Amino acid sequence: MNLDERLRRNETVSFSQHIVYTIEVVMFILKARRCGLKSMPGFSMRVKCVICDSIETIEDFCVLAKKLRNRPIHTFMCDPCQTRITERTGERKATGRFQTPHIKKEESEWL
Repeated sequence: MNLDERLRRNETVSFSQHIVYTIEVVMFILKARRCGLKSMPGFSMRVKCVICDSIETIEDFCVLAKKLRNRPIHTFMCDPCQTRITERTGERKATGRFQTPHIKKEESEWL
């Protein structure tokens, strides 16, 4: 049984074996990125929709995954929620009563 299977089964492994395995995985990812692979099978990120709480998986190396990892203020919406909000916003804009809140900025005399 190799180290990968032992880690998946949560069996105890020595610290040095775990470090060697981690270094091998990192080296594999870096080599794949140098070769131009944007996504690799088996590397995915689980995300949760902020509206309907559905859990989906996205590719780990996509732009959205990077935004979600690096900036916690960014949130994820699933495709049905995104299209529903887009359609309803378009309907509200079509009524003519839709106004976006604009903050009036004072013009500086220095600019």
